[in-house]
Amino acid sequence: MSNPQYPQQPSPLPSDYEFAAWQSIQQFKGRPLSRAMSNAGEHVTNGVAALGKRAAKQLENHPRAQSAVSRGQDLVANLDLS
Repeated sequence: MSNPQYPQQPSPLPSDYEFAAWQSIQQFKGRPLSRAMSNAGEHVTNGVAALGKRAAKQLENHPRAQSAVSRGQDLVANLDLS
């Protein structure tokens, strides 16, 4: 029975169980399908960004088209994907 006058302090070091759990969390790489979906999304995002840059480069000499591209880029930049 603990004495309220002298409360027992927890150990500053993690237990073996806590240490093993922490190592397991650090080594977890995610589920294969989740990783694949994340990688695919990243590739799509990079591809669309590259496409936008190429389109802007092609349309630099066309002021009306450049205006449309600019409006589209602003629209995409302001999308909330969360």
